[in-house]
Amino acid sequence: MLPICQSLGDQSAREEGLGQMIAQAWQQHERDRVLVSKSPKDALEVFSEQWHDAMNKGLNEAFVSTIQLSTAKPFVSEVYTDTQRV
Repeated sequence: MLPICQSLGDQSAREEGLGQMIAQAWQQHERDRVLVSKSPKDALEVFSEQWHDAMNKGLNEAFVSTIQLSTAKPFVSEVYTDTQRV
């Protein structure tokens, strides 16, 4: 049989572990509750913002194209570039 002191020490360690598990479960519950409680308007705002960010990142991509000309001399001898947003 274990002495009373040792069994009380084990019990307090179990209680601390149980308290930590309860706190973690509550934090997860609160996080899930906040995520679920968003309205369709809030979700639309988030998706719209993500879409605009993706489109803005795409503006910095280079667009390269080649054209096969039937004549030996091209009628345009200059290259035009535009880096401004449309």
